[in-house]
Amino acid sequence: RRDDGNARVVPGDGRDLWPQAQQHFDALAAYVDLDRSTWRARAGRQWIASTLGVFNFDGVGVRVQPARQITVDLYGGGSLVEGLNRTLGAEALSPVEDLPPSDRAYLVGGVVELRPMSGAALAVQYQREIRRDRGGLYSERIGATGDMRVGRATISAIASRDMATGQFNELMAAYHSAFTSFFDATIRARHYVPYFDLWTIW
Repeated sequence: RRDDGNARVVPGDGRDLWPQAQQHFDALAAYVDLDRSTWRARAGRQWIASTLGVFNFDGVGVRVQPARQITVDLYGGGSLVEGLNRTLGAEALSPVEDLPPSDRAYLVGGVVELRPMSGAALAVQYQREIRRDRGGLYSERIGATGDMRVGRATISAIASRDMATGQFNELMAAYHSAFTSFFDATIRARHYVPYFDLWTIW
């Protein structure tokens, strides 16, 4: 079991000026989990950090390890706005968004991690946010990361793609090498385009 909260107090006469000033407590994470050697199940308010960003939701996450080199994470539930801990469509978005989402959303996704050999790893993630009425999508994205160690060098790559718009939001390749015990260097090439959910005006 884990519980993380956030408390706020607005002194003076400014409590009507700030969003959520009347909300004195937020549950950032509150879940129970069952952890075994080859699988784990977690239910409640939780968040995940991944190639696609940080997402919090109220739901269920399951991790299984069918083989030593393979790990699969599946998750889903009611999507929450990052940093706000409110559902999409909540009234708290109205003061800060000109066109807030019209309905709540369900978040579903999964991550497959492969470790084919020592010093090499690959992870692929797929995620989408579906409107509660199933009338459309708020987002659909895919991302991948890879790392490989070759001697003293490490080669890394990251890619994320917005499936709804067909645009790559991030492409990155990096080469890192330790030349001596006190000197190393990194060469990095990156392409980046900001990502926005489909319900935003951008």
